[in-house]
Amino acid sequence: MCDYPPELLVVQTRSPLVTRDIELLERLGDRVVVAMTIPTNREDVRQAFEFRSPRIANRISALAELRASGIRTQASLAPLLPCDTDALAGIVAPHCDWVVAQALKLPGHGARTWEPALATLKERGWEGWVQGGVDVQAALETLRAYFGARYHEGREGFNLEWKDGGAPAAS
Repeated sequence: MCDYPPELLVVQTRSPLVTRDIELLERLGDRVVVAMTIPTNREDVRQAFEFRSPRIANRISALAELRASGIRTQASLAPLLPCDTDALAGIVAPHCDWVVAQALKLPGHGARTWEPALATLKERGWEGWVQGGVDVQAALETLRAYFGARYHEGREGFNLEWKDGGAPAAS
């Protein structure tokens, strides 16, 4: 890919192991964006939904390392899970060029993993974090206000166009 680079490569991951390839990613320059999925700042929530995935602190560290290396970064707060919204914004903001946030979609509107996710939300009293729920709506509003122009939501956020090697613009 470095010898014959694509116009744009977006690496979407949960894994801090992406930092092993910083040298290669740097060679791609403005042709690469690394998007790190960070759906919550709470380890108890991560354990409930992504128990096999890397710890949140490790993902944040990787995002920081990538951005410090000059690689464009995105924090993918999707699906946005129960969290302290201000704390989540505060830990990702210094390490990303922009954020994309999206609520956990209702059945028929997204991933096939909604049934177990919905069951987990109900078991723990977190029903307000599903698409349209009062908790997730408040969290999305907080994130929108916090990040301003760096904030993108839902479908718009995952259909971004990168203009002139800079930040994304909605398509």
